[in-house]
Amino acid sequence: MSILKKATAFALGAALALPVAVATAAPSSAASPSYAKLRISASTAYPGYYYVSSYGYVAGAPAYSTIKMRLKGDDAAFDDDLRYEVSGYACNGNFSLNALVPRDVLDEDWEGCDEVYATVTSSTGWKTNTANVNMCF
Repeated sequence: MSILKKATAFALGAALALPVAVATAAPSSAASPSYAKLRISASTAYPGYYYVSSYGYVAGAPAYSTIKMRLKGDDAAFDDDLRYEVSGYACNGNFSLNALVPRDVLDEDWEGCDEVYATVTSSTGWKTNTANVNMCF
């Protein structure tokens, strides 16, 4: 009978300890990867202007770091620097940079539609390009 009580107590103790161990174990892929995205939409309040927003996350960034977004035009031969830059701050790695940009800046191709992306850099040394936004400006 005492063996049965010991086995029951051991099984109960193991059952209680298992969820705690699983809950405290951190998966190795828990850290979110760094990324940046670009969004462009026409302004209804300001005809001829577009709202440009770059947002994302910088992994491992300090509480506050500087972020810059520079607009570029994607072309076959070489990418055009659209000479439009916005800077701001990331808070705990999260950032959102916003600008009201004239149509002439975004209309980077002589004819047809345009492919615009942003080069995003952080004071931590992180750098990336967003995916293209394809629009006719």
